[in-house]
Order: sequence, then C-alpha cells, then structure tokens
Amino acid sequence: MKPPTPSVRPHGSSLFLLAALAGAVLARAQVPVTPPPPAPASDVIELNPFTVSTDRDDSYGALNSNSVTRFNVELSKLPVSADIYTQAFMNDVGATTIEDMVQGYSAGVGVAAVDAANVGAQRGDHVAHNYTQIRGFDTSAMQRDSLMPVGPLFNPGSTAPGVTSNFDVERVEVIMGPQSLLYSAGGPGGVINVVSKMARFGIAPSGSLQYRIDQYGSKEGQLDFKEGNHNVGVRVALLDSDDATRRVNVGYKVNGAYGQLLFRLPFHTTMRVSVDQTNEHATLGTSGVALSSVTGDSRAGDNLSYLLANGQLGANSVNATTGAPNSAGAIRGGFLNWGNLDSLGGWLASEYTKTTTETVAFDTVLNEHLSWEIAAGYSTSDYAFRSGPNTLYAPKNSTNPTGDWALGSSPSETDEPAHTKGLRLSIVDTADLFNGRAHSQTILGADFVGSRAHSIAYSYWLADSSFHPVYSAAIKTNDGRTKMPTIYYPIGNGIVRYPLFALGARSYTYDGSNYIRMTSNEVNPALISPANPLGLSGSGLNEYNVVNNKGVFATNMTQWGDDRKLTTLVGLRANDSFDSLIYSPPVYRVAHIRSLDFDLGANYALRPGLAPYFSISDSVTPPQVMFPDPAGNLPKAGRGLGEEIGVKFHNAANTVSGSLALYHSHGTNEEFNNSTISSAINPSGLNGSWSGGGAYFDLDRSTKGAELTLTADPVSNWRIRFSASYQDGTIATDKSYAPVYNDQFYENSSGQVTYKDGTLVYVNTQAFSSKTPVVSSGSAGAQALTVGMMNDPTSLYYANPVNPSGAIRSSSAVATVLKSTSSVHGAILTGATGLPISAMQITPSFGVPREIVAFRAGDRTLGTPKYRFVFTNLYTVPDGWAKGLKIGGSLSASCSTVNYYYLANGFDSAKPAREPFFSPNSIMVDPIIGYERRFRRFTWTTQLNITNLFNHYSVLVMPSQSTGYSSVANLNAAFFGQPRRFLWTNTISF
Repeated sequence: MKPPTPSVRPHGSSLFLLAALAGAVLARAQVPVTPPPPAPASDVIELNPFTVSTDRDDSYGALNSNSVTRFNVELSKLPVSADIYTQAFMNDVGATTIEDMVQGYSAGVGVAAVDAANVGAQRGDHVAHNYTQIRGFDTSAMQRDSLMPVGPLFNPGSTAPGVTSNFDVERVEVIMGPQSLLYSAGGPGGVINVVSKMARFGIAPSGSLQYRIDQYGSKEGQLDFKEGNHNVGVRVALLDSDDATRRVNVGYKVNGAYGQLLFRLPFHTTMRVSVDQTNEHATLGTSGVALSSVTGDSRAGDNLSYLLANGQLGANSVNATTGAPNSAGAIRGGFLNWGNLDSLGGWLASEYTKTTTETVAFDTVLNEHLSWEIAAGYSTSDYAFRSGPNTLYAPKNSTNPTGDWALGSSPSETDEPAHTKGLRLSIVDTADLFNGRAHSQTILGADFVGSRAHSIAYSYWLADSSFHPVYSAAIKTNDGRTKMPTIYYPIGNGIVRYPLFALGARSYTYDGSNYIRMTSNEVNPALISPANPLGLSGSGLNEYNVVNNKGVFATNMTQWGDDRKLTTLVGLRANDSFDSLIYSPPVYRVAHIRSLDFDLGANYALRPGLAPYFSISDSVTPPQVMFPDPAGNLPKAGRGLGEEIGVKFHNAANTVSGSLALYHSHGTNEEFNNSTISSAINPSGLNGSWSGGGAYFDLDRSTKGAELTLTADPVSNWRIRFSASYQDGTIATDKSYAPVYNDQFYENSSGQVTYKDGTLVYVNTQAFSSKTPVVSSGSAGAQALTVGMMNDPTSLYYANPVNPSGAIRSSSAVATVLKSTSSVHGAILTGATGLPISAMQITPSFGVPREIVAFRAGDRTLGTPKYRFVFTNLYTVPDGWAKGLKIGGSLSASCSTVNYYYLANGFDSAKPAREPFFSPNSIMVDPIIGYERRFRRFTWTTQLNITNLFNHYSVLVMPSQSTGYSSVANLNAAFFGQPRRFLWTNTISF
C-alpha cells in the first residue's frame, strides 16, 4: 500500500542550481582537458599557503594540514597532535557519517552530554544536543573548512542532530587539546574540522558512482565528479540514501547535493564558491514506552523494554503482589520483540531536517612573502521533530475506548529553525630571518560566527468548520483555546506505520471536530515590552537564542637553524562572545564573555623522523545553552587548559608516521545535561515544572592520559592505521539539590479534593471515562474524590506516584480528573510550582528524599572508555591469479566506560552507595573483503564490510540514577553493541 504523503517543506532552489551545475559539468566532461602550460616565472609565487594539496588516494596517512594554523604546514613539524581520516580510510571502512566514524575509530573519543535518559540510544533515536567527546570533554565546535559550525551552533550535525553525512567530505581532522586560535569556544578536549570535497585545477574528468546496500534494506547511491583546467575547477557530489536499521520502520531517508566551483582570477587570486544542501526525513525509535495503569496487573507503569528483557510480556507473567496471573495477559498478543518494540509510534515519532550552506572564499598571493584569504559563509537549518507516544494502553485500561491494545497521543511538535553566518580574514607573512637562520610564517586574522536559533512548540487546537481557531473567554489557559484530546488508536493487529497524521500537517479532523496546528505559546504584538521582548501570551516553548562569537588572532610558526630542526609555535587570540536567550515565561538572559587565549609549543628533530614536542594552550567556552540548573543557577563561561608532551615519528619515505602523546586537561564550568536527575528534583508535574529550574549543571572536570596514533603503507597496496588511548578523568564538583513539588491541587480540611471555590469534585467509582472525568454528585456511582483514594493502589483513582519525586503519574486516571476545569467553580489545580517537598498532599509508599545528589567529586568522567584501541588494515593483491583481491578489516577493544552513577540503595541515608554503571567491555572484529578490476579507464570495485563478525552484543537492564534497581517502574533495558551487519558496496571509478 502506498503510504500517505508526508507534510514536508519544499526543497530550496539551491538543489536546482546544483542540478544545472552538474549537467554543465557532465557536458563539459566530454571535452578533453589540455594540461596547463608550464608556469612562467611570474607565476611561481602562486603557491597558495591556504590550500592543502590532495592526499594520496591509496593512503591513510596525511602529510600536511592547515586546520591548526591556517597556513599549509607539515603535520610532523607541528607541536600539536591530530587524528586525520582520509578519503581512502572512509571508503575502506564504509563510513557514512562523520560522528560514527570518529567515535568508532579515534581511540580517545567518546559520546558527550551523556544523560542517563539517553544511555543505550541507537541509530534512529532522537538525541538532541549530543556532542562528540574528545579527551573526556564536549566538542561544542565541529567546524566545516575551519569557517563555520557543522549544523546549528549548539546542536551539531548538518544532516540531522548528531548526524553528518560524509558524501561531500574528503577528509576529517580531529585536533587534540584546547585550540582557541581558529576555533573559538572549542573546549578543553579538542575540535573536529571537516574538509569539504575540493575542486582543483588541472584535473582530468574523473569521479565515481557508488551504490551500497545492507541486509536491513538500506540503499544508498552517490555520485562524485571533479574536473579542472588551468583556470576553472569543478566538484559535484550527489547523495540519495534510505538508511534502514535492525528495528522495523526505524531509519532515515536523505538526499543531498553539493557543488564547488574554483576560478583563477587576475592578480594571483583564486575564488571558491560552494553550495551544499541535504534533506532528511526519519522515523524515530520510540524507546521508553511504558504500560498503562491496569487494575490487577503489577506491570503497570513499567517500561516495555524492561519487561521484554525479563520475559514478562507473555500471558504467563505473574502479579508480583498477589501471585495470580497479571490481568492484562500477554502484552499486545505477545508479538513484541527487540525488532519492533521501539517501532510502536510509527511516524508519530519522526523528524525532518533541511540544511543549506553557501560559502565563498578568495585567496590571493600578493608576492613571495605575503598572502591573504577572506572567506564568508551562510547556513540555514530547519529542524522539526515529535517524540511520539510514551504509553501503551491495555484493553482493560479505564481511559482506553478502543477495547484493544492501543496507543494514545495528542501530538505536539517542535520546530527549530536556525541560521548561521561566518566570516574570516587571514593574512600570512612568510620571511627568512637572521640571514636565513630562521624561516618564519606569521598569520594575523579575524573571524566572526553569528547564530540565530528559534525553538517553537506546536500543538493542535480546536477550530471551526472553516479551520479558524476557536477562542473561549471561559477558558483561562492557552489563550482560551482547546487542545486536541488524547486520540487512541488500536495496534492489536500489528504495528501501524502511519497513524493519525504526518509531521507538520496543517489540520486534522477527529470525532467530528476540526483541529489546526498552532504555536502553543502565541505571540501577541500588543504584549511586546522590555520584560516580554517576544510578546508571548501563554505557556509552552517559544525561545529565541542569539550567539555572536568574534575574535582576532595572531600566530607565528618559526623553523630555527640551518637544519630547521627546531620548530616553535606561538599564538594569541582575543575573543568576544555574546550569548542571549529569550524564552517563556518571559525571561531575557545574557552572557557576555571576553577572554585572551594562547597557544605555545615547540618540537625538535633529534634525528630525521624523530621529534619530541610539547604544547600548552587554553580556550574559553561560552555556555552551550543558556538554561539553568534545577536550583535556577545560570551557567557560567567555561575555561579549558591543556598541557601535552609527546613525540612524532616517521620514516624517510613517509610510509610510516605517527605520534605518541601524554596529556593533561582541565575544564571549569563544563555544561552537562542530566534530565533524569533534574526530573527527580523538578518533575514535570500537573502544574508544569518550576520555571526557575532546568536540567543543566556546571561541572569542573580533569583528564590525563596517553594516545598513540600510527599510519603506515609498508607497500603501495597495503595500508594500516592504529589508534590506542588511555584516559583517566574525574569530576571535581559536588552537586546536590532539594526537590520541589509541582502537583498542588485544592483540598479541604477533610482530605477531599475541591474546585477553586471549595466545591467538592465528584468522580465515578464504578468506571472512568476520559471524556467525562468528573461527574455530578447525583449521578450513578458518584463519590467525592479524596486524597485517600489517590493513595490506594486498588482504587481507580490511584495516583501511582513516580519514584523518587512523588509526582502524580500523568497517565493515571486521577491526573485527567485533576486537570479538569469547571466554568462555574474554576480549576482543581492551583497552578503553583516550586513548592517545598513538605507541601506534598499525597503519601507515596516510598520515602520522598529531601536531598538529591546529582554529582560527587571524584566520580569518573562519563562516556569515554578508559582503555581503547582500534587497528585497521587492508591489503590488495598486486598481481597473479588473485590480482585485485582485497582482504583486511578492523579489530577494536573498549574497556571501562562509565555511563552514569546511580544510588544502589536509593535515598536510604543509612545505606548510602553510589555506584558506576558501566557499558560492557567489547572486542569487535570487522572484516573487509573486496575485489577491484580495471577496464580501460574504468575501475570496478566491490566490497563487503562485516560489522561485528562474531555477533557480540548485550541487552542490559539499566538502574535508575536516583533509585538504583529498587524501583521497577524506573528500570529500562537497551542494546549495547549492535548485531552483525553486512554492508555491500559497488563502485565504478573513472
């Protein structure tokens, strides 16, 4: 059956421009390229210090880089360690995204912003504000061509959040340590620079067509084309990808187009113009779905993943309290498994991302000493998502009208449009000093990156027959609008891939009523004032973020002596950062940070191919987001200081090269997100969350360690890469908070629930209906609602409180009752948030803590293995009957990765125990088998990449940070490692 057409935004005109460009290039490719004539003497100075020549197509080694200093320099002479991935390496390992490649093959890299809610996240899950981690620190700056952030400034990923396709990339450089000269706000651990596919002069028409598939149904096609004569160069890359996963219906669809034109202009000037666009649609996994409240079923409120991991989904599961069979029987007929458990939401859990980037750069060689470059870029990103339903309703659930297993949803969506501008000016002076005893390169530069990002929540609101919103003076919230109720749809007969309506749909009709998509927090121009700059009139996410980073920098690299054995690098950067956030309820926050950062280093060639080095550097990192911690404390600017000593080595032929580094880094005020702990401190209650509190914490962290990187080409048809690391990092900050109460309702002295005017609230004790949650006092089964009923697990109106916060569970029937409002008597909820926990009105069966520990000094840093190595090699048979056969692969091991800390005994102060939760140690074997054959000017290559050959993975039950394993409702389970995967790639090169 043909699926419904998604409601998506149109592709931009840049794609049409690139299509025309590709057509012109392919037509031009039919004309033979005449090699450029020998350069006249006056052209000798046109060697551009900003341009890195292409690496060998058959090598993992990179000899030079301009990503550290902006002038082209040999890596072996830089007192900085870097991990560089060439095009050959990306092809060999079958890399499709930069994040997966760097996290998978750089030994000192992990995943940052680790939140216990996201531990166990897999491809296809929504994890925003997720940063690659280097040396135990977040890399808030992931740059493209040393100019602009890849994707939105604080939600990196140009294809989607946390995802950057490499179809338009020719190499990736991971630069270790605080690198502030070119990368303002880079962080203490390092930065990642992505080098776009470059057009070059003097290139005959060449390129490749590639197609790859896997056993899950993924399909990807790529075109890469390049050509250049003496005056014009062109590069085009196209992508069409359907990336499936092992989970049913979960995956991405991406199409992309990239083009770059290179022109030789008068006055020894070159100009590069690039346009890049990707469009991504994804159906996301709906992990964390819990079973609804069901009388007589002890599994109610438990996560389905935990129940599956413990074999409790079937009809033979037993009530933990009574010993009788659970009343709901086999959950969803017993057909849930690890392949479809996270697929329940269908396209109600989905995202859309469109990113367009345009850049232009002018490089001029003024004379043999002086060169300059000016580059500018503009990027737009439109990201929209919704997270899908989080409760599976049993047929016996009192709020479920379908009589079948069902999901319920009132879809809410978030749009996050953003745009970024970048500008950089660099001037390089090259000179021989002291009668030629020193060769010096000095760079002066200035740069600016400005970002504007908007996060807007949307819901669906009642409309009239003409689809105009209905406003009522009787409704005191949401600007008088009525939100779409929860819609239940059955899934007893199978997974529903396209339930209800598509992401971004303008309207929907349900049960005879029309609903339209509108912002949850509307803008009213009449309310605009200094205290309310956006004119926000209600509640709900509607925030605007402005970030400006600008700076000036100066760097000098000098090679000393007649033999040039000593190289020194000195740099300073003056940085000015402005960060502001306007959001609802009307709040205007500003951080303005000025800093002076430095880099200092040197290496010395003890003998040819052996050079010890040292470096020390620092950088200031503005807050990633302007959100407070749970106590309302605003984030502060972070500062990173790093020291490194090591040795670089290579042989005379440069077929073996590498570095060994020992380092120490310290970061202050590192911003860290932890929604699990923050929701225990400041839960999303029936009245909302306390507006002064957030989910971000400032921490001080320190790491020390060692890294070894080696690339080798013993012979031209054998390439090797080895990376190993040891990292010991600790948290240096104690953080603990008093929790708050956000569920307050009106109650009389007898423990009866009332409306605002004191009138009693009546409910039907015989049956509950979500359409009529409250009843009149004279109706059948009517009884005044009491706090005692909310404390009784056998009552229809049991609050089923969340452990440890004590918050009334939002999926309970009583939560629906308490949210009701009478046009005569008023609301039942007081609307108050941030009350002391002593104000709690219900009495949970567990003890609600008076203090919650978030972090302890001495805890290990999170997300990066303590020990890790990755070894990759590929050999191609050069001659004989097996000529063209490729065989090799990768061997990797990771040990001792702490994901988070948990309280093994909950908040029992008599038995305190703070324990680390580790990822399983892993050893992975990933073979590569291939064959290549040349047919005149065409080469056909077929290659099979097998990931996790021995199919080693684990499914672990994960303890709650706040209650350990003691509260079953807080437990979850997830995959660590993924099953064996076969990726088959066929490439035609020409």
